[in-house]
Amino acid sequence: MKQSASMALRSGAWRERSVDAVVILATLSVLVDVVTTTHILYSPNYWEGNLLLARLADIDSALALAVFTGYALGLLVVAWLSLGWLSTAVGSTIITSMGLSGLSNLVLFATGASLYVRLGLPHTLTIHLLQPAGGFLVGLVIVRERGSVPWREVVVVAALGLTVVGFAV
Repeated sequence: MKQSASMALRSGAWRERSVDAVVILATLSVLVDVVTTTHILYSPNYWEGNLLLARLADIDSALALAVFTGYALGLLVVAWLSLGWLSTAVGSTIITSMGLSGLSNLVLFATGASLYVRLGLPHTLTIHLLQPAGGFLVGLVIVRERGSVPWREVVVVAALGLTVVGFAV
């Protein structure tokens, strides 16, 4: 029987790490996004598309980078703790959010226009809502393929995620 994320945390089951492809790809996604975002924050040739980071960068680029890196590391900790469905869903969300943002930044450096501009996507809506929601849903599909989905916990986490998105935008 699968444990819920809260039961896994309380029981100490998170100590039994099993690294899967989702966690590895999430880690690579964070690395690419942090490195490319660092370049954007410190380069006069580019502007940060994430409105929250852009506001922080107006105060100090180092502050924006510290907040962004802390956020990324916090998400990675959840993915690496092996908290069952939650780690998979967060890892998948990282891949679609930070992985695609990092890829978009690389396209920007190579061509002068971000992936979002090239595809005609609304930047703020895409990075704050579409990518995270898509990643979370993909994560739930992966969890469903591996076993059962604890829907009550999913609803709570999704509601918290939407609240955070509301404050970020």
